[in-house]
Amino acid sequence: MDNQSEDSIMITSSIEAEQEIMAVTITTQTIKTPVSRKLKKKKGVFKKDGLNIKEYSSWLQEIKKDASQARSTHTTLNAEVKATNQCRSRRQCTIERTGYSTCAGPDDFIAYSTVDHKSVRKIKRLIRRTSSLRESLNREHKENGGSSICATLIMPAADCKDRKCVEVYRESL
Repeated sequence: MDNQSEDSIMITSSIEAEQEIMAVTITTQTIKTPVSRKLKKKKGVFKKDGLNIKEYSSWLQEIKKDASQARSTHTTLNAEVKATNQCRSRRQCTIERTGYSTCAGPDDFIAYSTVDHKSVRKIKRLIRRTSSLRESLNREHKENGGSSICATLIMPAADCKDRKCVEVYRESL
């Protein structure tokens, strides 16, 4: 290689190395800054909002577990409704409130078939479980200073379209 190519390779390598060092430094600062602001050391124990780090970590894991259970239950509910969603007339469909918003009302609705009574019992149980988990999460969110937007949902009607139960929203006048 000629001398000029070696110089350009070294300059490029040097710039890349500096960029890597800068990226590492920026990442380290980004990680350190929020932690140092939020945590206070009192009597040798790091504290956040009155909880030591171990308690805070445990509390956070519980919240994540509850959120995961709520998502899982809601997914199971939707799968059950989809698997048994068959109808011949509007009378074989019903609609239920699901979830629990921070305003103490439902945060969703689900239309399902009432043809299979065993499935109806399972769906109602899953709706209760979903609502209970979401209510618990919302209460935890509120107690820890979280904010939310309250909106009143209009309950749709259930109808049978293409042999499936669906939600139907009436047009407002």
